[in-house]
Amino acid sequence: MWVSPVARDRVYASGAGALVVVVALSLHSAGALDAAFGTSQASLFVAGLTALAGVAGSGTWYAWRRERSTSKELAAFRREDEERRAITAIGVGASWDLDPRRGFTRFSNDLRQLLEYDRLALTSAKHDGRTELLFVQGEHAKAGKIGSTIPPGWPEPDDVGNPAALGFQSKLTVPFLAINGTITLRSKKAGAYAKHEMDLLRQVVAQATPGVANALLYEASQRQLNERTALAEIGRAATGTPDLREIFPIVRKALGALIRFDHIGVVLSSPETGKGKAAYWLAEGLLGLKAGDELDFDRSASGPEVSVGRWASALPSTPKDGGSPPGEARLWLQAPLKVQDNVLGMLFLSTVGEDWVGDDESLLVEQVSLQVAPAIRNAQLLAAERALKQELDSQYRELKEAQEAKNRFLSAVSHELRTPLAIISGFVDLLRSDPGGNLTTEQVDTLTIMSRNSRQLEHLIGDLLDISRIGASKFQINPTLFNGSEMLRAVIEDTQGLMAGKAQVLTSSLPDGQVWLNADSGRVSQLVTNFLTNASKYSNARTKIVLKASWDTKDLHVSVKDQGIGMSREDQEKLFTAFYRVDNQVTRMVPGTGLGLYISKTIAEMHGGRIWLESKAGEGTTVHFTIPCVAGPPAAREEPGEQLNMPRSRLYPEQEMDEIPIPAV
Repeated sequence: MWVSPVARDRVYASGAGALVVVVALSLHSAGALDAAFGTSQASLFVAGLTALAGVAGSGTWYAWRRERSTSKELAAFRREDEERRAITAIGVGASWDLDPRRGFTRFSNDLRQLLEYDRLALTSAKHDGRTELLFVQGEHAKAGKIGSTIPPGWPEPDDVGNPAALGFQSKLTVPFLAINGTITLRSKKAGAYAKHEMDLLRQVVAQATPGVANALLYEASQRQLNERTALAEIGRAATGTPDLREIFPIVRKALGALIRFDHIGVVLSSPETGKGKAAYWLAEGLLGLKAGDELDFDRSASGPEVSVGRWASALPSTPKDGGSPPGEARLWLQAPLKVQDNVLGMLFLSTVGEDWVGDDESLLVEQVSLQVAPAIRNAQLLAAERALKQELDSQYRELKEAQEAKNRFLSAVSHELRTPLAIISGFVDLLRSDPGGNLTTEQVDTLTIMSRNSRQLEHLIGDLLDISRIGASKFQINPTLFNGSEMLRAVIEDTQGLMAGKAQVLTSSLPDGQVWLNADSGRVSQLVTNFLTNASKYSNARTKIVLKASWDTKDLHVSVKDQGIGMSREDQEKLFTAFYRVDNQVTRMVPGTGLGLYISKTIAEMHGGRIWLESKAGEGTTVHFTIPCVAGPPAAREEPGEQLNMPRSRLYPEQEMDEIPIPAV
């Protein structure tokens, strides 16, 4: 019996239908059904049974097809759910850590659960045109290359130069806006990545973007904080100490926390010699230098700005296009150290590693150089000041020794001269008295001249002794209470003879009453005498000299005015210095040492007063001094008992008898 193929297929689709059909066909073939029902009815039975089995098999087949389709959809749904969960987990994980390096490591490990790869690289395009390798993991990934620069024009988006040679057959790259760059996956399996994997990676990047962006912003803020901290630390060092040996290590430490380098050096130039000196040189022996070495240094070749490059030598005296090939040369960063337009030297940073310098690093080094340069200038000025101070101290010591030697000489000579001069003056005065009346008038005049010259020599020797005492800080005053009016009258009387010799007229205006002074009477008399003597010496014959004195409750004011040659303002400023004399034709003809006014100034100031003058060239000079006075006469004092006073020698009226030197016989 013929059975429809479709019916047979449907029957075969059902195990029960197949069994029924097999049994019916077997019975029909054996003739059992024909014997029981007849041939025609048996055929109809078998056909009906077959149709019934076909209907049952058709339902079972459709159910099987539907169940199979539902299983595929469920598996796809489960896979998509797992992918979504993994993407969400990656996004959450990217937000857990604010350290970009740790965050990138977690991100790459989580991504392996979603996408297979043998190497992952993250690159970032910097604003200065560089492409930086932010992170790399997997095969042929060197941690030391993180942060290095991918050369411009590199054919691959990551730092892999020849992927096929390394065994990589598949690559997947998508943009990563959070890092302003790309993420690149590489696999050694051919056809490992298709549109589905690209979509997954894009979704992963979208989920991770907020966390990565926050971490990078935090890193940027921390870097700015570290830069400001470093600059502040360098600034404190630059302003807190003038010692460059303390400043340079601080600069090295502060920069080392922000920039990778294995050498830092500072070369300072000398404008006087044109040479340079390695003031600081970390890598001893690099370029054959160590700290303290001198070298040729071309200041004009140093450049006005920060420069970066690979050179065999960064020193301006070495041509930058010579030396070792680029592969063997070091990476150098050099920044000029200058104050305004004055180049003091250069700051050098160097490494043998990959490129690490961009605009951010260059700007940081430039800011450091701007802070360090003034400190270097201050240190140089301080060193020059110290050298000058040492030189001045040495000269001062030499001058002081010479001054002390001069004072000792003046003191010794003065004492040696004073003793014989006192004897000569005493005998001259004794002869002039002519007790026996045996001298002629001519002889008396000669003795008078001798007496006058000996007095002048005594004054000169006295001035030399005073100047030596002042230089040795041994000049003293012995205050006593005395009547200033009487002292002035006595000095005027003593100098009348000097005035008479030149037919000069001395007039005086003294205060009424008594002016009491608590001062050294002899020194004040010396001061007034110096004024009157100078007025007489530098005034012409038959001129007028005026002495005026006034006083109040505080000071005695004395002035002496002459009609002499006067002096310029320049001479007035120097007049009260030792041994100074106005140099002109008149003064050259007048004997003098230039000590009188210097000693007078010392006397006035040691009494708490002051001295000054008023003068114009050709119009004469007025000299003033003031010293404190005492208001009212001294109180009555009990007279001491009678004392035995030793007689004084006529040759040594100012010395006690036991102090008179005895000349050697």
